[in-house]
Amino acid sequence: MPTILPEANYLTDQRNRIRVYALHDFVACISTTWNGCTPSIHNKPYYDLVPSETADEYYLAYGFTSDYYINMKVFKLTSAFVVDDGYFLLGIYTDPDNKKHIIYKYGKPIDVPAVDKVWIITKDGKIWYGEAPTSMDDLTEIGNVDNTFFLLESDATPPVIAKGKFPWAAVIIAIALAGIGGATYWAVSTHSADKEAEVKQHAIDKYYEFLENIRRDIASNPSLADPYTAILETWHGTNKITWEIPRTINPHATTEDNTNPFNGFIDWMKSNWYYLIIPIIGTIILVFKWRVILDFFSSLFERFRRR
Repeated sequence: MPTILPEANYLTDQRNRIRVYALHDFVACISTTWNGCTPSIHNKPYYDLVPSETADEYYLAYGFTSDYYINMKVFKLTSAFVVDDGYFLLGIYTDPDNKKHIIYKYGKPIDVPAVDKVWIITKDGKIWYGEAPTSMDDLTEIGNVDNTFFLLESDATPPVIAKGKFPWAAVIIAIALAGIGGATYWAVSTHSADKEAEVKQHAIDKYYEFLENIRRDIASNPSLADPYTAILETWHGTNKITWEIPRTINPHATTEDNTNPFNGFIDWMKSNWYYLIIPIIGTIILVFKWRVILDFFSSLFERFRRR
């Protein structure tokens, strides 16, 4: 079934609403408390959610039915300015509890909040970067969608590589939701690479680094073996049609006295990186032209509005 895609996961004075797109009917509501509302059916492929009261943070509930939906934190951010030719925004925001969150907006124009770090892709394919920007003058051009890729990391999910030419808001939603309530660390960085092989190698290196960090965590605290195994099994399973881990490897058997089962699991994950990484990279680095992507989504959204 097609993805339900929030246009943004933050509110500003420039846009005191959340718009959600879908190719089908969906449920959605917004509240000031976690699980504070049960979403109801809206018979449109998009819908504007306007909070009934003003707060610093909200919780967006959306999904396929009122029995199956997801809650996502939505921040209220101020000091925004508008980039009329902006098409995609990615940012890092630190809340009062010193937890970092990914924020994004998809579609144009872009209202830019003055948060820790901001990346903007404009309609001409340029990528701009700024720290707590208050105007376009605070942004610096750092590359374009043809020679720059993004690396997104957290302390709760495997790293994700994304090329700017791909409309990857759905990728960010997936990893952001996975980190809600658990991740205290988010990092986004950009790297230059004109060749697909360079991007693939960077993805492999960062994934290996992630696995080795987990291995060290388990060595010092074996009780974390079960939750870490669940994360890795889920991640692997969502990117592979069949689950082929050998029956002789059981990371759940890890104990204080014996961490070899988890070590064997990590070694198996690394030796099978080809089957895990290549489908992800193959999806992310699709060879699309930037203008084709813009025209496709413009026509798609316009069709939504006419319904």
